[in-house]
Amino acid sequence: DFPQLYEEARYYQLTPMVRELERWQAEREAQRAAPCECLVVRVTPDLGERIALSGEKVLIEEIFPETGDVMCNSVNAGWNQDPTHVIRFPLNGYCRLNSVQVLERLFQKGFSIKASCGGGGRLVPVQRVRPVS
Repeated sequence: DFPQLYEEARYYQLTPMVRELERWQAEREAQRAAPCECLVVRVTPDLGERIALSGEKVLIEEIFPETGDVMCNSVNAGWNQDPTHVIRFPLNGYCRLNSVQVLERLFQKGFSIKASCGGGGRLVPVQRVRPVS
């Protein structure tokens, strides 16, 4: 639909509309191409509140520095099967944070929630990577 609308605006010489459509298209392209950092936060309320993180180790260590030693020294742990990423890292087993505190810390670091699974307590906070200048 966009190409047709754009062509009609150009045909009828609707300059303000053409400019706005070009701006809108450029904004959409920038959002689509922008790299981002993702973490998956899984909260399971049964037997107390268990919080598990999946994502890049360096990113998790940056946001939760309390986990640095554990990430480096736990070679044979079930969540540590990749040299750069972890799967279901048991966060509150290594630092005393509840789910609200975990989300607050992520929001303070510039993350926003982009997806959620209400039944399973799974959230996908995403942070846009800032361009290097």
